Amino acid sequence: MAARALDAEAPPRPSRTLPVLAFASTGLGPEWVKRVHDSAEAYGGPTAVVHDLPGYGHLDVLVGRRAAQEVFEPARAWLTGAR
Repeated sequence: MAARALDAEAPPRPSRTLPVLAFASTGLGPEWVKRVHDSAEAYGGPTAVVHDLPGYGHLDVLVGRRAAQEVFEPARAWLTGAR
C-alpha cells in the first residue's frame, strides 16, 4: 500500500496553509516518512506537526500496543489546543 502511495503524484499545494497533525510510521520505510513530512509541510507550512512512530507499521497507528500514548493522546492534545 505504501509503495502505491509513494508512486502516486503528489496533490497540488493549497493556496493557503491549514492546521496539520500527521503521524509517520517508520516501519513503512524512509521514503514513506519523508513523504509524510513533505506533505504535512506542503499543507501546513512551518507550523505542521509530524510525529514519527518508530517501528510502527500500517495499522499500528490505530491498534498498536502504544497507540493510546503515542497517537491518541498527542492527537487529543493537538485538537484541544494543549500543544
